[in-house]
Amino acid sequence: MRDRRAHHRYVVDLPTHIVVNGQAVACRLVDMSRGGALIEAPVPVTVGDRVLLDLPEQGHVIATIVRTTPVSFALAFAGTVILSMAGDDDESVIPDGHALRWIM
Repeated sequence: MRDRRAHHRYVVDLPTHIVVNGQAVACRLVDMSRGGALIEAPVPVTVGDRVLLDLPEQGHVIATIVRTTPVSFALAFAGTVILSMAGDDDESVIPDGHALRWIM
């Protein structure tokens, strides 16, 4: 089956926070691409909810819930995330010390 994603996904596995329905919740940023992210969090969400995701050391970004599972949910960003990975041999994992930059 062909992958329908528009952007390559990168494993980041970082602790962070997300604001859902006005409530800040600790979560885990599992993976991300230029267009979205996968989050693990102990909070009920609904497809279509708008959230504020704290990208570690970069600030907050606005996103929309596009898919849910019992333990995670997928987000679509309102803009594009640029992943700086110069000099990395493994294109599927963002190593420590590499930056995530947000641009609108």
